[in-house]
Amino acid sequence: MSGTGGGNGGGSGGGGGAHRECPDFFEETVLNSPNHIVLANLEEGDLLSVYLNDEGGHSTVLAVDGDGNSAGSITIGSLAQLIECLEDGYDYVAVVVSVDGGHCRVQIRLESDL
Repeated sequence: MSGTGGGNGGGSGGGGGAHRECPDFFEETVLNSPNHIVLANLEEGDLLSVYLNDEGGHSTVLAVDGDGNSAGSITIGSLAQLIECLEDGYDYVAVVVSVDGGHCRVQIRLESDL
C-alpha cells in the first residue's frame, strides 16, 4: 500500500488555522466503500490506523487494519482539514463504534488521545 501515516506524531503548532485545530480534531462517520472481508473481523473498540493515500495524484484517507488492509475510506465535511493535519505530521486513529454488516461507524481522533 502506498501512502503516509502522518509521521511521528506531534506536528507543528505554528501559524495556520488548521494547525491549531489538529490536536482537537474529532469526527464520527461511517466508512465509505467498505471492505466486507476486513469488516467481518472488526468489533466495537477496535482501532484502525488513518492513512493518507496519494495514489494517482488524488488524495484519499483510508482506515486501515493492523495487517495493512483498508477497511474503507473516510469522507467527511472536514476532509480537507484532516488531510492537512495528516500532511503536517499528526497521527489519527479510527475507533470502531459499531459494525453492522457492511456498515461501520468510526470515531476519528488523535492517536495520542487514547
